[in-house]
Order: sequence, then C-alpha cells, then structure tokens
Amino acid sequence: MLNFPVVLLLQFTGVHYTSVASAVTMLGTEPLVVTLLGHIFFHKPARLLDWLLGIVALTGIVFVVYGSESGGEVTLLGCTLVLLGSIAFSFSIHLAQSVMKAVEAKAYTDVIIMTGAISCVPFSLLLVQDWQIHLNIEGISAILYLSVGCTWLAYRLWSKGLRVSSANTASILTTLEPVFGVLLAILLLGEHLTLTTLFGICLVISAAGISVLSSMLINYIKNKVTIL
Repeated sequence: MLNFPVVLLLQFTGVHYTSVASAVTMLGTEPLVVTLLGHIFFHKPARLLDWLLGIVALTGIVFVVYGSESGGEVTLLGCTLVLLGSIAFSFSIHLAQSVMKAVEAKAYTDVIIMTGAISCVPFSLLLVQDWQIHLNIEGISAILYLSVGCTWLAYRLWSKGLRVSSANTASILTTLEPVFGVLLAILLLGEHLTLTTLFGICLVISAAGISVLSSMLINYIKNKVTIL
C-alpha cells in the first residue's frame, strides 16, 4: 500500500515543484537508501559491493539527468518530497520481501493495487486542478497503458522478481527506470543523447548487471561447494 498513497503522491507532488532532472537524481538515491535502511532497521547485512554499486548507480543517474537537454527550476521542497518518496519506497521493498515469502505474487499484486487505488481516492480528490474531462483516443490509450502496463503488469512482474532476489539487488535495478525514460524520450520524442548521458547510462547498466551477476555467481559457487 505504501507504493500508491505515499510513494507516488510524494514523488508526483515533488516533480510538480522541481525539475525532472533533479527529481530523477533523488530517485537514484534509492539503492543507497535501501541498503542503509535494511542495515539499520531490518538487521540485514550489507556487502561492501552493494554500497559501491549503489554509489556507482547514483553517479550514473547524475550523469544521465545532467547530461540531458532538459531544464527546469530546482527547489528544496520538490527534491525533499521526492527523496521522502524514495525512503518510503525503500521501506516497502523490505516489508514486501518478507510478505512475499508467504503470499502468492498474483494475490499480493491484486491486493496492493485495489487497496492502493482506494486509499489514493481522497488524496486525488484534493489534488485535482481541473474537473473537466475531454475523451479522445490518445487519452483513453494513455489511461489503458497506465492502468494495465504501468500498474498491473509492472507490479505483477515486480512481485515475482522480489521473491527470488535480494532487496539490495532490486533497489539497484530500479535505477534503470530513468535510463529507460531517457531512451524512450530519444526514440519517441526525438531528444538527443549526449556523451555525458551515454556515460551515465553505461554506469547504471553496469552497476545493475554486476549486482545481478555477482549474486548469481555467489549462489552458484555455494551450490557447487554444498554438492561437493
């Protein structure tokens, strides 16, 4: 439920008050926040590699957003709101991982979507700026994409993946979101990719890849040692 009423409202409200580039930079702190919160509140050991990859991913995010051609006014209020959303999301990763061990991914996804949507209604009513609705093909298509692709399918896959991966690995993989955002902006909106942005993308993808491959390699070695 944290993903909907708390995380999304904080992040979208924060973007309203600050630039997209600064907001995405705040989102890039999630790997470090997840590792720190897991170590402090959930007594989960954090590898030195997790800290290093989190720093690398954050550095890559900075290069991605500041290497792009987007602009906007940066405010402390907006950045703080987005950062608070990232902290709430980091808590939800650790909490959801323990729940997912006893709950089916389909059931968990259905519950958080339904309860999250209901809990968001009063906040949405307060934040509405224009009650006029103009129906058209583009608007209906966008609603279907957001509801099915970005909500149901995304959280279904996220829930399944969270059952077989660590919270630290999952948090590092979330740093790929702004990378795909930049790539889609280039492909769909015709924006240009600078060398700085390309370097940042390489840093983020490398950090995510090393995180996944290192965990798989460690598990493989442990299984081999156990068999022997």
